[in-house]
Amino acid sequence: MGYTEDTLYATKIDPSVANLKVALACDSIRMNVNNVVGNATVSDSIGILISHSNIVKGGENALNDIFTFNRAKIKITHGGNDFSCSIDTTKLRVVRTDSTKAMYFDLHECLTSLGIMGLVKGDSVNFDGLFTVNPDGPYNFRFEKIPNLRAMGYQVVDDSLYACDNYGDVFRVGRSKALFSFGGAKDSIFGCREANIEVKLTMFNNDFSTFFGEEYRKAVGVDSVFLTFDPNFVRGFKTEVEASIPNHPAFGNDYFPLPNLDTTGFYALRFDTLKIVPSLNRLTDFAFNLRVKATPNCGTVTASQNGNNVYAFKPKVHYRDRFYALELGDGSCSPYLIDSAATGNDVIVYNDPPALSFESITNPNITIVNDTAEWKLKICNTSAKGKC
Repeated sequence: MGYTEDTLYATKIDPSVANLKVALACDSIRMNVNNVVGNATVSDSIGILISHSNIVKGGENALNDIFTFNRAKIKITHGGNDFSCSIDTTKLRVVRTDSTKAMYFDLHECLTSLGIMGLVKGDSVNFDGLFTVNPDGPYNFRFEKIPNLRAMGYQVVDDSLYACDNYGDVFRVGRSKALFSFGGAKDSIFGCREANIEVKLTMFNNDFSTFFGEEYRKAVGVDSVFLTFDPNFVRGFKTEVEASIPNHPAFGNDYFPLPNLDTTGFYALRFDTLKIVPSLNRLTDFAFNLRVKATPNCGTVTASQNGNNVYAFKPKVHYRDRFYALELGDGSCSPYLIDSAATGNDVIVYNDPPALSFESITNPNITIVNDTAEWKLKICNTSAKGKC
């Protein structure tokens, strides 16, 4: 379960007020199937069947499961007495037909190990299973219903499967998606204007709040940012570095200053101790933004290591995706990932510098007849973009 707020993430939400019919990738799911025996005596060859169709019919994940089975507790009521046993993945058989998956759970050994050779009218079999939503399952980022989600109990007689009723449920799954963008101002630094070079994280809008309401989940945790750049960049530009992390415990939604770049050509920022991260509930322009404010100077056009206006600038981000899943199990469902600027987008080009012209309006040759001489001069910037 998520939290009641995203300021401290201190209090887990009460399941009674949460939407239990929707889940994110890596969430743990509890499925309960209850069967009551009718008029016919049931033999010891019994089982539970849970089936569904894929949300996404094709693609590389089509053969993957949406639900990964972990274990189940079986409660059998026979003759007014309760018996219980547990099953694991060895009792599961999965049958795939096109985009439909059927999970057969064999309860034969469970029943016979309890000394119960048959069930009679009024007896019951309850399956309480724990599953995980497979992060690589065949479903989309948006929350969608799992088609044809059904369950039933059955018995096998002479290799034939018999069952009375099957029931369905409406359940939705979806996944979060982190989108990093690098640059922002890489192609728009010109003249003497200040420009922002950004490392920005935004979250894909999958209508999270529509389905989760006031249950808050952590989005993405940025661990560190590394910038490798032309050492002469700080000579060609006046720089300042700042960052904004919405809902930051100290700075809120404001930008806060960070140490500046230097001539080493390498810059590292670590946020690995920051545990308060943006939630999936809040739709903002970004979930993280590091920006270098760069202002050109008179030498920018030739200040790079190559003596021109092209500066190497390669950002790289280390982060934990699905930060909410760090609390699930061993935390491995919150992968540690690296993203960086693509080749071709890892340079900064300074364009359209001011183009100054100098012109004498009056005749440059003046005959001085008193103690004062006056020349009228005009200095112009003829660049259409490079204003100063």
